[in-house]
Amino acid sequence: MAYAFYNGYFSSGSSGGSENYLKSLIERNITEIEIPSGVEAIGAYAFYNCASLTRIAAQGGVTSIGAYAFAGCSACLSYDFSATTAVPTLDATAFEGINDEAVIYVPGTLYREWIRTDVWKDFEGRIEAVGEIPALTPSEGLDITYDSATASYTVNGRGTCSDSILVIPGTYDDGTNGEAAVSKVAARAFESDATVVELVFPSTLVTLGSYAFKGCKQLVRVENCYAGGANDGSFAFWTCSNLAHVHFIGNGEISSFMFANNAAVATYDFTDCTEVVIVPDTLYNYLSTGTGTQYLVPAALYDEWCAATNWSEYSHLIVAV
Repeated sequence: MAYAFYNGYFSSGSSGGSENYLKSLIERNITEIEIPSGVEAIGAYAFYNCASLTRIAAQGGVTSIGAYAFAGCSACLSYDFSATTAVPTLDATAFEGINDEAVIYVPGTLYREWIRTDVWKDFEGRIEAVGEIPALTPSEGLDITYDSATASYTVNGRGTCSDSILVIPGTYDDGTNGEAAVSKVAARAFESDATVVELVFPSTLVTLGSYAFKGCKQLVRVENCYAGGANDGSFAFWTCSNLAHVHFIGNGEISSFMFANNAAVATYDFTDCTEVVIVPDTLYNYLSTGTGTQYLVPAALYDEWCAATNWSEYSHLIVAV
């Protein structure tokens, strides 16, 4: 079978003058290709084993990408979908065997949607936004109180907020004590919350209470998590069985069983950390370690991370970014 571009569709071809399109790409050692704006589907095997391609760009309109569409494009470093207006559906085999350093470019306006979509979210470490990513709006109605000892605010629970994406504000003003930083989420504040799907912490957070989000079965994603200290946040996300992505923004130590009994496969993003995050005991008591789990770390710290205590056994899951 040959594979072709015909009738506005990149796909497997069966007959006619266009059936040798893919073959001609390979034989002519084409290095770059732009997919016209009228193309809606990149079909199965569309660019299969086009080993000379280094850049593929879609001009917009692509809504689906089929099986093995880019598989074997071992030299391609750039898949540019930044002109698209929606997240295309994606077959799980579409990028099989591509270059380890390849980047997938997407519109900043769709970045959050892109990295949450089935199959695409498995490539989050490769996805980069082009253009500004819109800021999230802090959740309203949360139960927040002032702590005079720290001159800051503490989030005690959901209050009247019904958001499934909880965005903890960085500052708050209760009308009495003035505006100040939100620095703490209280112990058991959202324990067994059945609504929260995604959680976004502010950079001002310095204390995460024990069991704060224990048993949040719908929680899939945590952004801007602070590792904290040895006794900070113990069991905070215990038994969050669908938690598949955690992004850290600060150095520190992951406290006891902070992420224990989570999803078997997950991505932990440490790329914004400037030191190896401390895990004081066997890694599987703290983080997911199943096949397919990824620990994304800064490339400059990769060797140090792989050699670190309690990380070295799972160095095969550590990915330099």
